Amino acid sequence: MRALILLDMIGDKDLDILYDTNSTKRLMDMVYDAADRIGLRSIFSRRRIAIEDDHLPFLDVGIPSVDIIDLNYGPGNSYHHTLEDTLDKVSPQSLENVGKLVLAVLEELQKQ
Repeated sequence: MRALILLDMIGDKDLDILYDTNSTKRLMDMVYDAADRIGLRSIFSRRRIAIEDDHLPFLDVGIPSVDIIDLNYGPGNSYHHTLEDTLDKVSPQSLENVGKLVLAVLEELQKQ
């Protein structure tokens, strides 16, 4: 299956990935299922929200797409696209966890 996996703002120390209702539902569910399977469900929010991000043009031309994003970056989202968005705010553990998640999703996509 051909698909786009968009990773955005996933280095946050308090990772809280949202369920994006604008993403292809099948892919978003696949991401959550993979997180359950590999023990990373705790990095996901229960909140569902329609996110307008860089994946929308791909969806517009029929490419299944999923946005893996943490929109609460820093206290009160205070680091998002600001001068406070510096490397000291990035968590290697969060990056590793998302990397493991993407590998698990890619493994499932290869079976499709």
